[in-house]
Amino acid sequence: MYQVVVLDDEALGNHWLSNKGTSGVVLSDEVFRVIEIKAIDLAEDVRGRLSFAPLVNVVDQTGSTNADLMTDPHTCHQQVLIAMHQHSGAGRRGSQWASPLGGNLYLSAGWHFGVSLRRVAVLPLIVAARVADEIESLLPSAIQLKWPNDLFCDGKKFGGILVESQTLSDGVIAAVIGVGINVNTTPAEVRVHRPITSLSEQTGALVDLQAVAEAVTLGIFLACQDVASSSTYDWHGAWSKRDLLLGRQVTLDSPTLSGGVARGLSEDGGLRVEHQYGIETLYAGEVSLGALEQ
Repeated sequence: MYQVVVLDDEALGNHWLSNKGTSGVVLSDEVFRVIEIKAIDLAEDVRGRLSFAPLVNVVDQTGSTNADLMTDPHTCHQQVLIAMHQHSGAGRRGSQWASPLGGNLYLSAGWHFGVSLRRVAVLPLIVAARVADEIESLLPSAIQLKWPNDLFCDGKKFGGILVESQTLSDGVIAAVIGVGINVNTTPAEVRVHRPITSLSEQTGALVDLQAVAEAVTLGIFLACQDVASSSTYDWHGAWSKRDLLLGRQVTLDSPTLSGGVARGLSEDGGLRVEHQYGIETLYAGEVSLGALEQ
């Protein structure tokens, strides 16, 4: 069990120093509350839909949950690591992932794949679709997905996904899937220069961190099972109905194309962009919607 004690701004510094290693602190104006993540309960609660109970570890703080699991990729299979605070969290292409103390979810999970790298390449997209399916019941409005790895609600980002992999000597692909979700923080606390939101801001109330952790864990491992087996899950259709970019003018950070109109995803996960010479499919690069992400 892990507890996060929420204090007002004035009490923040001393409490964190005196309780380091047993509890974390998240900024709040006046309210005191306790949020718990119970590792054993999480593992047992997801067992029914996964046919296995993952090994779950919850820590006070770390540099990066992804980096920790990738330290030994041979043993990461079906492991889950949750941190209450990350001080070196990262997004795609080395960008920094803001990870304020307490109240948010920083979770990584590992899986070993005996399939081709081509199949594993679509894992981030399937994870996004599966996680959206699982956590949408916690929100009053629909979740949108922004290629290739961001979760949005009401046009604002509240989560992101980072998948890292390594091919082992026996040909098995060890993958670590990291998911960060803004749960009970405000945009001011995260301190990033783009429109963001959190689950609590969307609902107008505190959101149970345990419920979010269980939903994300389920989403990740269901996606892993989809890739590892002949799943009937229509990830392409699930993504398409949530596609934030579809039909919109986008700006691209790509050596071959500067912009165009997004026309959905290809079957292998590329972003199809229409420009004056036709439609081009992109598999790497950054995409923005102009003012929405300034």
